[in-house]
Amino acid sequence: MRYAQILNNKAHWIFESNETLEEIYSHRFSQEIVLVDITSNTGVKEGWDYDVSTGTFSEPNVITLDGAKTSKIAEMKTKRDTLEQSGFTYLGKVFDSDPKSVQRISVAVLAAQVAIANNQSLSFNWTLADNSTITMTAAEFVGLPIALAQHANELHEKYRALKEQIEACTTVAEVEAISWN
Repeated sequence: MRYAQILNNKAHWIFESNETLEEIYSHRFSQEIVLVDITSNTGVKEGWDYDVSTGTFSEPNVITLDGAKTSKIAEMKTKRDTLEQSGFTYLGKVFDSDPKSVQRISVAVLAAQVAIANNQSLSFNWTLADNSTITMTAAEFVGLPIALAQHANELHEKYRALKEQIEACTTVAEVEAISWN
């Protein structure tokens, strides 16, 4: 007979014995130790997961190096995208950079450029990320997309550097140690 000791929902120890479970429990092991008969399931190995509700074993989810890299790169891309839409600094103030705000900025910059080209005076009272407002001239407003582009570029450069670092890793542990911060 073949048995597996279950510990923390895993096949902790596998052993063979000529005794039945009842005999093993009667003189060798305490009833608190969970043993499962795996005689008919010869593929089970130590470390495999055990589902108590179904009484079945499965190979543990092993993270491969390629899988870890793919997952970490996706995580860094999501972080980059989140930060890209979380505001940027211009004139010492934080401006919104979500898609709707970027669209509004584009329209306002176009209006500012037209005003400048026609020597017209134009100013905007713009609502900032913290819901305060700032009054900006057309000339100041034209600089806003430059600051937004620099913000996005810094995030993309950091992402590319982290991606290269991830791709150079040779172990799952190295990959898992990489963070945005």
